[in-house]
Amino acid sequence: MSEMLPTESDYQLADLNQPPRFMLNNADVTARWTAVLRGLAILLGEDTSDFFKVGLDCDPDPPQVSIGILCVVPEDSQIHPCGLPLEVVDTALILEGVIALDGLENVPHAMCLEFGLIYALNMEYPQQLKNT
Repeated sequence: MSEMLPTESDYQLADLNQPPRFMLNNADVTARWTAVLRGLAILLGEDTSDFFKVGLDCDPDPPQVSIGILCVVPEDSQIHPCGLPLEVVDTALILEGVIALDGLENVPHAMCLEFGLIYALNMEYPQQLKNT
């Protein structure tokens, strides 16, 4: 029997088996909600790299995606491509390639607004999140 090679999702799932250190030492409910929402899509085998975007506060151009959530972090913070920024300066919604709303409180709030607007405006659901 041939074995399948592990995919990037398999490595991300393996990381989810252990609770992140910040969740063990952090009583911030918003950080936990953010981790759960980001992890949900990974557990369902979806690619969120085009949906959750991280940008620097000095970068004037939004990322080129049709639908997503942009977390703006301070210029001096280190950004990991698949990382979970907990210290954000701003959170914004991207709809049809432009920033539709900014100044949002946090990622869970932005996600609720994003999907509410998708349904209210009868927009096409993001294909990369078809299982969520």
